Amino acid sequence: MPRIRVPLLPIACAFAVVVAGCGGTAPTVPPVAPASVVPPTLDVASASVTPVPTEQAVAETMWCEWADLGETITAGDKRLNFACDTGDPASQVGLFGEIENTDLGWVIAAAPVTVTADGPVAGEATMVTVDYIRLEDGTTCANAGHGATTGYDDMRLNYTCEVPSGEQTGLFGDVEVVEDRWQITKATFNITPGGPTVTAPAQFIIQALGVPPLSTAP
Repeated sequence: MPRIRVPLLPIACAFAVVVAGCGGTAPTVPPVAPASVVPPTLDVASASVTPVPTEQAVAETMWCEWADLGETITAGDKRLNFACDTGDPASQVGLFGEIENTDLGWVIAAAPVTVTADGPVAGEATMVTVDYIRLEDGTTCANAGHGATTGYDDMRLNYTCEVPSGEQTGLFGDVEVVEDRWQITKATFNITPGGPTVTAPAQFIIQALGVPPLSTAP
């Protein structure tokens, strides 16, 4: 899958030998506008929906920002895609390769990164669950679970989102690559007596992934 350009977190500057963008000017990416002024309404399959977890659960998550597309390091055959904020400058972690769909849900490879005289080196990778996805518009979305959920147009509801309006909002389907950026479909959904509907589905850029710290990963 093509890689995507998103500014690194401050801790990712430790990868500066191999990751471009630290101290430079981040590329300007135009925001993704809603699909239409009058949003379409689509029929969806109904089922239970997992509520968005508490703020405490989100705070205990290790957040990883998308890395620059410059020359970088690998863990096995997987390329560094995210640089993680561990809260400890001496303990660096990266996410490598693509998201995989497994019995545990969406997972991605995480590995410690050690800075040596020859540059950063990745350690042994561990698969961690992608518990949260944060979009470029600031929306945070949590894994909707492994059971039946709402879906439409053959796209399953994979993450539920917390939005200021309080409307039921979620991420549907898989990650897509559009103009060198990872994107996913976000839409508002509603379960009514007449049947469930999805309103105004649109593509939004993925800014960061939330995963368990390596010390607690399964």
